[in-house]
Order: sequence, then structure tokens, then C-alpha cells
Amino acid sequence: MHRDSGFTYEITDLPAHDGVDIAKALHIGNPADLAEVSINLEREFGDQLYVTYSLPNCLEVMTANVSKGRVLKIVLDQLGVDASQCVAFGDNMNDIDLLETAGYPS
Repeated sequence: MHRDSGFTYEITDLPAHDGVDIAKALHIGNPADLAEVSINLEREFGDQLYVTYSLPNCLEVMTANVSKGRVLKIVLDQLGVDASQCVAFGDNMNDIDLLETAGYPS
């Protein structure tokens, strides 16, 4: 998939990383293990993070102000377009807030 999509990744020693230039942390693993990670993140960071699943075995972690729905709202505000006039498409669990923001989710 990485070869076809152009997406790349880097395995890093997280305790040694300074956190600069990180947009998203993606945890891939057993759904039961990821549920525990999600609970621990909520306990430690509360509403400072936006935690969502793209698939049952893919947990995405971003800062609280980052999500597809929040970005859509910013773009619509800049364009002066009401969300009720917007069509959005999504196919994974991380699209829920995008679809909830748009007036015509699909």
C-alpha cells in the first residue's frame, strides 16, 4: 500500500523525539489493545487530543483542534458557505465528524 499511495512512515524512538512537526500519531494493532491506549490517552490528556479510529485496528491521535470536520468548518467559513449546502463523502470511522458537519453526508 505504501508503494502505491506514496505515503511514507518512520519508526521513531518516541521518548527521544522532541514532538516538533508531528501532525498525527497512528497506532496500528489489536483492537482490544488500541481500546486500552485510547482509554489511557483520554485519562492522561482529556480534551487536549482528538482520538479516532480510521479502521478497527488503526487508532489516530491528533491535537484537539485537528479533524476533518473542524477543517471543513474552517473552509466553509472562509468561503462564506453554510454547512447545510455542503456535500461530504466518507468511508471510514475517522470521517464521522466530517459527515456530521456537512449538510449532505454520504
